[in-house]
Amino acid sequence: MKLDIYRNNAILVSVEIDANTICSIVGMGENQIKTSFIVPRCVDLMPGDYVLHRNKKYKINEPPDGKKSNGTFYHDIMFEGREYDLYDKKLKHLRAIEFSYMGTPREHLQLIINNQNEISAEHWSIGDVDDAEPKLLKYSDHSCRTGLTYVAQEFGMEYSFTGTGQTINLKKTVGRDTTLVFEIGLGRGLYEIERKKVSDKPVYTRVTGYGSDKNIPPDYRDGVKKLMFDDNGRDYVERNVSLYGIKEGSYENKEIYPHRTGIVAACSPDGGDN
Repeated sequence: MKLDIYRNNAILVSVEIDANTICSIVGMGENQIKTSFIVPRCVDLMPGDYVLHRNKKYKINEPPDGKKSNGTFYHDIMFEGREYDLYDKKLKHLRAIEFSYMGTPREHLQLIINNQNEISAEHWSIGDVDDAEPKLLKYSDHSCRTGLTYVAQEFGMEYSFTGTGQTINLKKTVGRDTTLVFEIGLGRGLYEIERKKVSDKPVYTRVTGYGSDKNIPPDYRDGVKKLMFDDNGRDYVERNVSLYGIKEGSYENKEIYPHRTGIVAACSPDGGDN
């Protein structure tokens, strides 16, 4: 059986796969295809290369592992679903990463979609969303992915991805009930079950810098509460975007704030100027 790996809509290479190729899909968790293969020549794989599974794209987000031994090349690759792109964008409102936002589930989801579409070459959209009373949620340094998890938890809902993977649904229950019953214990079929949290990624190519909230006037940058980095009108610095794409992160140093050091030459007893 072969696995076709694409780059720019064309097959880059087709490789033989076996039991070492595993698709792991967990609701509101991981969605990955892991594969290992051996070839007589090195395959020059890069972030952005992808495979297709059930009409959905799974791409490489980090340089894959590989080694050479006795003229043979070993490759270990992780392809990740579209939802992993949500880790690449910091969730912001009025340029701030710490903010409160009042809204229904759809309005909170729209905030996330709007943020993600700022950097995505392919459009993200809203699918089916259940109604609920508006809530005031306090966001603090979230990515769009962790923000989505936060919204789902606060509203007691679940999210899923449909279509080609870029349509987000937010429902009280995702999927359907079955007649299957699982029990834990000797002779009951299921001995252990575990739910794992997908960790955020530490690779950033665009970083926004924040200082302290000391001495910041109310009208600073349309109400931003903290001092922000400014590089000729941009509030971020970039490195290696051409290699990895845009992956946003943030840096904060509370010791940086507007202040000056001076010397008082004289002081009038009545408080007047001298």
